[in-house]
Amino acid sequence: MTAHRLRKAIEDLATRDSGRISTSPLTLPSAANSRHSTIFELGSALRAHPAHIVRAKQEIRSSMSIESLEGARYSMPADPSIERIRTVTGRTFDLLVLQGVGPIAVEFMSYGCGHCRLIEPVLQQVAEMVRAKEKVFRVNIAVEPALAATYGVQGTPTLIMFLDGREAGRVAGPRPTVSSVLTAVTQPFEG
Repeated sequence: MTAHRLRKAIEDLATRDSGRISTSPLTLPSAANSRHSTIFELGSALRAHPAHIVRAKQEIRSSMSIESLEGARYSMPADPSIERIRTVTGRTFDLLVLQGVGPIAVEFMSYGCGHCRLIEPVLQQVAEMVRAKEKVFRVNIAVEPALAATYGVQGTPTLIMFLDGREAGRVAGPRPTVSSVLTAVTQPFEG
């Protein structure tokens, strides 16, 4: 890619308006004679605008919400410190889930999955609602494919409920509504 095309692509990316964010265009230095210095200048120009990237991420995170099928509006928490769902790994799964006492729901998900992103704020809300009775964890199958294979997870999101270390139920691809997710994570433990 030529320096001009690369510069144009970077400017287009920096000024794109997704309807939620808007950043000012990058001011890039003029093309240099050597290829290495041009790449260096472009890299310097990108590093000169980290505030735009941070601000854009914050605006996107705080504005992410879905309209549920029931008409209520649920938003993702803007502050990650209030996240209700812990991520478990291959190392911690046995201790936290299989040796866990009581009802536990585990979401097998992937950050690249659009449906997983839709269900995330709803699952956060449900995790808050059931936190006194039930624990909710997540497994990122992109990082933990062995866990997904062990439990036969074919698609994401898949919720698997465990009671005292044994699978008590599962739901693949629940609708992103509070009522359907709440039913999915509590029904296996009733009666």
